Amino acid sequence: MLGSAPPSYYNYGDQNWRTPEVVLAPGPLSIGDTGNGAYATLYGYAYVGVLFGSTFRLFRVLDASGQPYSLANSSPSGGSLSIASEIQVPDGARHVALAFDQAAREVIAYEADGQVYVRQWDPFSQQYVLRGPFAGHDPVLTVDALMAGVEDSDVLLFYLVRTANASSCGSSGSAT
Repeated sequence: MLGSAPPSYYNYGDQNWRTPEVVLAPGPLSIGDTGNGAYATLYGYAYVGVLFGSTFRLFRVLDASGQPYSLANSSPSGGSLSIASEIQVPDGARHVALAFDQAAREVIAYEADGQVYVRQWDPFSQQYVLRGPFAGHDPVLTVDALMAGVEDSDVLLFYLVRTANASSCGSSGSAT
């Protein structure tokens, strides 16, 4: 079954190493800080997510002076990473996806055992919650803020669903 393939490994000497997955996303100046609510405030800074083993680490990209790297900066040079959050996922999770919602909180999706899961901020309980499972694989998250406007934006989840003859696209609608 396509959705239950083992994680990617590579050999180094007599050791098997899992290949990390890396995902990039525009996000806020700091997690949970919506600022003035403008697009540049919520999606104007660079983030890197790395899935390695059962840990997803979210890093904020910093410029050479140690400040959050603005995507408006057209000439990047130097820089470093700062851990923004660390999330435990099931061992064997793969195909990680990353986006930020209008509350300036990260949303991640991943595939585990042929199922898709979404971790997102719940404004009612004021904590992160896990949604799913959805029968499918290869999740993708996107934000419709440029089309709908920031105040009406959603994080959208798309994933593939294996059928008898082919894969088709499924969607959970709005992840936020």
